[in-house]
Amino acid sequence: MADSKIRQIANAIKTKIQLSEGGAYSSQTLANAIVIGAVIEPPFVPYASIVFAQSSSDFGQTLGRYRITATFEIYLFIGGTSVSDRTLNAMDLAADVIDALTADRQLGIPSVVDDIKCAFTAEDGDRYGIEGIGIGYVQIEVYYQTDTGS
Repeated sequence: MADSKIRQIANAIKTKIQLSEGGAYSSQTLANAIVIGAVIEPPFVPYASIVFAQSSSDFGQTLGRYRITATFEIYLFIGGTSVSDRTLNAMDLAADVIDALTADRQLGIPSVVDDIKCAFTAEDGDRYGIEGIGIGYVQIEVYYQTDTGS
């Protein structure tokens, strides 16, 4: 059985953000530290959670084709000794993840993905009751086309 396009995209995002060589800004790796699904508190840091937020369809360029926008959210968790360190570390890790994603805007699956667009922010986890952890948030909009709308 073949994987759905949305599953292929989620797995491609996971592969792209592993930062197995360490990120250029954060020097962190997320290899073996990424889960697809929501987590409230990370089991360790650095850690990443990829959440599928929604998928919306619009009419495609031809009859019977749909243009899909799938939205994913990545929550990045990283440590730091102070509010400033945690926030800045989360910013750096988010920047590394964006660089990894946009290095190939088809996520390595050009037969599926047309393009992506990213936005990000970073905050101190203390604000949300996750003490001693910075939280980076990356939103990814993935554009692709289908015959079925899924």
